Amino acid sequence: MERPVRVRETPNRTVLALRQKAAPGRLGEVIGTALSCLYAETGRHGLGTAEPPEVCYLGEAYRRSNTG
Repeated sequence: MERPVRVRETPNRTVLALRQKAAPGRLGEVIGTALSCLYAETGRHGLGTAEPPEVCYLGEAYRRSNTG
């Protein structure tokens, strides 16, 4: 399944970003699929990774702090 991978320019580095929503019980599955998509995208462009992947889980505390 094709996932939308975005390229983001930040100072001194390029970041590939992929945002998804997942239930806590599916985090491992969703993160594994997302990383596979990101590595496939870098491979299509002949690129490698300079640092390990970073995953940010925005859970319930994030949702509470960002609601009107």
